Amino acid sequence: MNRPTIREVAISTELIIHGQKKGFTYKEAELLAVEQLKEGNATLVDVFTTRTSGDVYDLLEGDNVSQVLDTHNFVGLVTTGWAAPLTDDDVKTWSAPSKHPERRRVRLVIIADKGNVCAVIRFSDGDDEVIVDEGSATGSLNDALRKAIKRKRKGK
Repeated sequence: MNRPTIREVAISTELIIHGQKKGFTYKEAELLAVEQLKEGNATLVDVFTTRTSGDVYDLLEGDNVSQVLDTHNFVGLVTTGWAAPLTDDDVKTWSAPSKHPERRRVRLVIIADKGNVCAVIRFSDGDDEVIVDEGSATGSLNDALRKAIKRKRKGK
């Protein structure tokens, strides 16, 4: 079986999450265990929620991520929040996307293996609009995820 690309797995996982109709306001972020399946030309994934937390960064503490990667092909995060365009003027004026007049509600699905990260963002006001970012994300969540991927499991 050829291994699907991380992009294929991220898009497939996001479509599963979207199909579950969970909306765009989660009370808790989810840590996912994602298993690859490939049948012919189709990339299929099986997704399990392993932990939840009101703070997505809590899911990246300890060895939660390494535990998932020891037993599954990919680890995932799902969270919701606000996004807003940022220009130099916005950075000076608006302290948080939730306060920005052009804010949009989003759901973020991030998939990672031991070396790659791919994120899929879907906007609540445009059901068919998704943004796929393979490996170019920056910021504190990306940094925390990459650090968690490198962290070794205790006792291993």
